[in-house]
Order: sequence, then structure tokens, then C-alpha cells
Amino acid sequence: MATNTNLGGVFTTDIDGKKTSNVFLSTENVVGLIFDTSIVGGLDKALGTDTVAAKAFANGNVVELNTSKDLKEAGIDESVLAGVAKYHLDSFFSLAGGTQRIFVSFMNSDEDTEFESVEKMQLASGGIIYQIGVWTGKPIATKNDDDTYSVEAGNICAKLESVAEILGGKVGITNYEGNAPLNILLNAPIINEAVVDLKKLPDLSEMDFPKVTVLVGQAPTNTIHQIMYDVNHVDDTAESFAPVGCVGAAIGCLAVAPANESIAHVNGFNLAAVMQDAELGFGNIVKDADNDVYGVGSSFTNCIWVWCNSVLSTQKTCMYSPLSLALTTMS
Repeated sequence: MATNTNLGGVFTTDIDGKKTSNVFLSTENVVGLIFDTSIVGGLDKALGTDTVAAKAFANGNVVELNTSKDLKEAGIDESVLAGVAKYHLDSFFSLAGGTQRIFVSFMNSDEDTEFESVEKMQLASGGIIYQIGVWTGKPIATKNDDDTYSVEAGNICAKLESVAEILGGKVGITNYEGNAPLNILLNAPIINEAVVDLKKLPDLSEMDFPKVTVLVGQAPTNTIHQIMYDVNHVDDTAESFAPVGCVGAAIGCLAVAPANESIAHVNGFNLAAVMQDAELGFGNIVKDADNDVYGVGSSFTNCIWVWCNSVLSTQKTCMYSPLSLALTTMS
């Protein structure tokens, strides 16, 4: 019988009862996905009251899903977080297939300001998660009086980097407590504004967030624009412009990608299964005059979003600059 030795994916099997042999059963395909509900007013607004989802994910509970059928059992449907959660989990299973291991939880960053939910998820998994996606409506940067964008101290990237280092160790330093080396994929608005200027994106390359990757882009469909409108209007007390994004697709690719392979390789990771075209979300996000839906005027025709982590960046950097966005023309 295999015994988990809590070494981040290393298992041992006793063959003769005397000698233990190392059998490496990779857990590099184990991923997690955390949804921040602050944009809609908290867990009750996101999950409903006395619903299957509210009971399953109460108090930030971590739930493991293995197939798309598990979504129904966990109560995740179009009503949960205005459809954001179901969309990303559907994207994940569409690309990764069934029989996967994805841990899911919901949190509220207005209460969990340091994103301790990441630690809770890793501990719940036994320390075997390598990639955790975080979807949030909290912006990465702020818009200054001179219209420039800046990333302030204590920003969301810094908070996620901190918790990732606590759980999985710093780059070049032995992992803490036997946890897998954790990386975090962040799906968040650049600024909380309807208009985002691509030329003004703040450069994260010198901010030392090696364990955080910022994801940019989403499918430019009416369905996505409707979800985007809905999730930003559950709580109308504060204006928000969070994109739906692509975190589900990203971790879906990572769940099946070998460690030595880039998911920017279109032949191996064809995102056409979940998006035919892509838009960055930069431009003027406007409300349709006839319908309660957003239209984003920054679509990339005949392109698919592939990956937005710079393959040229060193382990000391985290980037989402224009050079770090990989787009490929569809044949």
C-alpha cells in the first residue's frame, strides 16, 4: 500500500516488508482554484443561502472535484458568483478532461485580507498542490492623478507572493514543511476603471514576485460579456469592472502539461476548445444601450489567448507586460 510521506508528491511502497523503495507518483497535475467573493458582497451573495453550494463551501471549506459531474453535486451552477465559477470550472474540465484533481474554495478578501485561504487550501490538500488559480475583483494597480498606473505596497501580488513563499519556500531555498513548490495564477482587473490603457500597464518585472503570474485575456463572446456584467452588478453599492478572465483554461492546461513543456505550444494545448478568439480587456468597457451587458472594444480577431507569463523572465520576476503575452494566429 502506498504511503504518503508528506514530501510534496513522493510516495513509498513497501515491497518485501523490509526495504522501502521510492516510487514517484507525480502530483504536479494537482491544482486549486479560489474564488474571491468580495466583488459581490461576500459568500452569502455568491453562494446563496441554504443552497447546496452554500453548505458545501461554507466558511471557506475546500472541496476536491474530479470530474465535471462533481460540479452539480457541489451545487456549482450559473447562480454561483454570477456564473463565474461554473464557467472557469467548465473550461478546466474541457481542457484537462475527467479524472483530475482540482481543489476549489470561495473566500472574501474584505475579511481574509492576506489571502490565508491559499494556505488553507494547500493544507487541506496535504501540501501537494503545485498551481493555485485565484479569481478576484480586487485590482492589481491604482490610477494616479496624472493618469499613470502604479502598484502600491501591499498590493495583491505581494500578498499572494508572501503566502506562496511561506507554504512552498523561496526560489532557491528548500521547501517548508514538505509542501510542493507553489505557484499562483492571478486573474484580476488591472485597475478598477472602465478604461484601461495598454501602454500604461505597470511593469512588475522588478517587483520580485516570482511565484505569481498575472493572467490577461478572455473570450470575446456575448456569454462572457453577460457574465462580466452580472458579476459586476450583484452589489451595486460599489462600481467594479472585473473581467471574467481565463484562469480556468490556464490551470486546465497546467493540469496536463509536463513540467518541461510550455502551454504556449498550440499543437499540444489548443485553447479553441474553450475560446475561438480573445480580447485583452484593455479599452473602453461600455454598457450596451439595449441590454444589460458589457461590450469590450478591444478584441483580437482570429487569435487565441495562449499564455501570459513571460518565458524569458527569470525566477526573480513576475511579468504581464506586453512582451509577456503570447498570441497565436489560428489557421
